[in-house]
Amino acid sequence: MKKISAPSFSEECLPAELKREKAEKRTDNCSFSDEECSKDLTLHEFFECTFAKIIFLGKMDKMEFADVIFDHCDFSNISMQECCFRRVQFLHCRLTGCDMSGSSLTDTEMKECQGEYLNLNCTGLNDCSWQETLFKEASFAMMKIKHLEIKGCNFTRSEWADTKMKDLDLSDSIIDGIAVNAENLKGVIVNAEQAVVMAKLLGIRVRS
Repeated sequence: MKKISAPSFSEECLPAELKREKAEKRTDNCSFSDEECSKDLTLHEFFECTFAKIIFLGKMDKMEFADVIFDHCDFSNISMQECCFRRVQFLHCRLTGCDMSGSSLTDTEMKECQGEYLNLNCTGLNDCSWQETLFKEASFAMMKIKHLEIKGCNFTRSEWADTKMKDLDLSDSIIDGIAVNAENLKGVIVNAEQAVVMAKLLGIRVRS
C-alpha cells in the first residue's frame, strides 16, 4: 500500500485571523481557529497553515493549498473550483454541497468527513485517501485517478460517469444505487454482495 505524504511544517504556525487576509495573496505558517470567514479568497495561496473550526462562507476558487490541515471546518455549499491541493488533510470537516470541480488533489486525505452532494467532477486525484467519509449523492464524473485509497466510505447514489474505476477497492464501502458506466467498471474491487449489484449494471442476470 502506497503511503500518502502528510503535511509538513518548516516552522511553527503562529495565530492569525482570516478576516485580515486578502484575495490574490500568499500566507505562510499561520494558524486560524474558531472563526467565520465570509471573504472572497479567490486566488489566495496558503502554505504550511492550519485551520480549526473555521466556517467558510465566501468564494474560494482557483486557490492553492500546500501542507495544510483543515480540522472540523465547514465548507458547506462553497465554491472551490479549480483549486490545487498538495499534502492537505480534511479531518472531520463538513463538505456538503461543496463544489471542487476542476481541482487537482495530490497527497490529499479526507477522513471522517461529511461530503453529501460534494462535486468532484473533472478533478485529478494523485495519491489520495478517503476514510470513513459520507459521499451520498456526490458527483465523481470524469475524474482522473492515480492511486486512491478508500476505506469504509458511503457512496450511496453517487455518480461516477466517465470515470475509470480500475484498482479502486470499494469492498468495505457502501455503493447502493451508484451510477456508473459499465465500461469503466473494469478492474474495480468489490465484495461478493456488491458483485451482484455490479452484474446488474452490466446487464447480467444472476440466479440464486
